[in-house]
Parts: sequence; C-alpha cells; structure tokens
Amino acid sequence: MEIFQVVFSENFRKSFQKLYPSNVKNLAINVLLKLASGWRPKNINVDWKCESSSYIVKQIKVSKYYVVCSIDLVKDPVYVQIFKVWDILPMKETAKLLKRLDSIFAMYTDDFIDRCNEKLCEGYAN
Repeated sequence: MEIFQVVFSENFRKSFQKLYPSNVKNLAINVLLKLASGWRPKNINVDWKCESSSYIVKQIKVSKYYVVCSIDLVKDPVYVQIFKVWDILPMKETAKLLKRLDSIFAMYTDDFIDRCNEKLCEGYAN
C-alpha cells in the first residue's frame, strides 16, 4: 500500500474548522486517510482538468461538501509526490476555487505536471 504525505492549505484548515454538523469532520478525516493511502473512488468522475494546463484536480464528495485536492511535488532532496488538499467547500463554491487554481497551475511547466501525473512507487519521481 502506497502512503502519500498529505499537505493541507490554510484555506482547508479554516474551512475544516467551520464544518457542520460535527460528524462531517469525521467523514472528511476518513476520506482523507483513505486518499493518503492511495485509495481513489471507483466509477465516479472526480477528476477536473484545468482549462489552462493538463493538471488534474480531484473533487471528492463528503456529505454536502467537496474535498478539492491534487497530486503535487516537493523537493526533499529529490522530487516526492505529495497529496495537496486545497479546501473543503459546498459544491456551489468549488467553481471559484477551481478557477483560482487553474490560474496557479497555468504557471506549472509541462515537465512538472507530467511528474505529478506519474504513477510512482513510494511516491518518488526521478
């Protein structure tokens, strides 16, 4: 089983604190633990492809919210894939976040995106 390092954005931290009802936090934690262990939803279209690049963002439903996340890279000392959790929002608010993320990902190089999209063992890229 592959384990990803999980990195949470400040937006996610703020949104997570506001989740209601409280059992939604437990549902979100369970989904995040499964995602970190390499699980991906089957037969559900969770991928959103950016307009400005080939970067892929995942939106996973948790109760009435969506966890918005992606595979990203950090250099440690070689490139390592991480699981970046951008936010958890109601569906009506995800479009604005996705548009903002699209402008960020437009600055990523094709090589960087290719490394993010590689299926790796132990999370390491060459």
